[in-house]
Amino acid sequence: MNLNLTLILEIISFLILMALLSRLLYRPILGVMSKRQDEVNRGIDSANKAAEEARKNVLLSEKNLKDAQEQIMKLKRDTQLHAENLKMQIEQEARQEAGRLLKQAGEEINRQFNAAQEKLEQRIAEFSVAIAGKILSREIDAKDHQRLIEEGIKNILASERAD
Repeated sequence: MNLNLTLILEIISFLILMALLSRLLYRPILGVMSKRQDEVNRGIDSANKAAEEARKNVLLSEKNLKDAQEQIMKLKRDTQLHAENLKMQIEQEARQEAGRLLKQAGEEINRQFNAAQEKLEQRIAEFSVAIAGKILSREIDAKDHQRLIEEGIKNILASERAD
């Protein structure tokens, strides 16, 4: 019976030890492990939230980049259109200015031509009067008449060259 009594005492000692260990060690260890598990779960949640926020930021950045590229393309098209319009306007103004200068040059040429023509007519008239005066002051034959005409033409040409 000795064995039975020892066995019962050992079982009772073991149960008391288990109760003490449970109360003194197991519960505090479970509490620490529970707190650690909570911290790990919070860390995982925080990491998941950070990853989600990062994905949102990446999407937002991609959208902003796309918007910026579209704005650049629109600005480029607008600038090219403005440059083309400006080019056409400058070309039109240049054509108008060239037309105005050509018209002005033509008018100046016509004025100079008319002035030269009037001067020539005046000289021809002067020479005609001079020749007529010579003819009236004396009687001339056909030979003298031809000589006076040639002399008058030479005088007209000489005075034109002198001017």
